[in-house]
Amino acid sequence: MSRLKNFLIDDLKEIDHSFQNIREAINCKINYQDDSILSKDIETLERFIIYWRQHSQNLEEQTQ
Repeated sequence: MSRLKNFLIDDLKEIDHSFQNIREAINCKINYQDDSILSKDIETLERFIIYWRQHSQNLEEQTQ
């Protein structure tokens, strides 16, 4: 289980890093409206990453 947790934490960190790079590129390249489909998708991804990052940190703290 510990290996699985570590893989999950590493993958979430990598996804978060990639998402931040994509978000920065989108913000630099196009100007989207707050009510656009693209902005809603970005917000959904951001909530997903934040939610699972918090859970992975809790798992990490429990095993220490």
